[in-house]
Amino acid sequence: MNVPKYELMIDGNFKNVIRESRTTFKVDGRKVFNNPLALSDFFGDSIGIRNAANEHVYVACMDTKLHIIGCFEASHGSVNCSLFPVREILQKALMIGAVSIAIAHNHPTGDYTPSNEDKEATERIKTAAEIVGVNFIDHVIIGANNPGYYSFTENK
Repeated sequence: MNVPKYELMIDGNFKNVIRESRTTFKVDGRKVFNNPLALSDFFGDSIGIRNAANEHVYVACMDTKLHIIGCFEASHGSVNCSLFPVREILQKALMIGAVSIAIAHNHPTGDYTPSNEDKEATERIKTAAEIVGVNFIDHVIIGANNPGYYSFTENK
């Protein structure tokens, strides 16, 4: 199964519209993305942020059975920081039809230990998602050239 990457665009009437890009990511259509290892493999290897030189924040949108129905890049940062635009993350997720979301970003240094900013951003997104009725599955941090990850769900 190919998972489409989505982009938010402005149409001819200056309204936001979501559209599929030509980029897709291959996943097993039966795979359930309810654990950090599956999410780490998807974001780190299928999307390819594990070895990116700058930080990237990606969001996976899922249906009620936790199958990925689409994903998008929420932010593209520098070597040591990236934004977590809560409004845009939830806006795009809702436009795609997400029931649940998982977020991941990479640390180009290889160290996947969360910063205080990572912790605060996770709490903001989790709280906002709950308010609008979207299930927040996890935020996974992936270190460069490192098979490991940090899961906020696993580490509470």
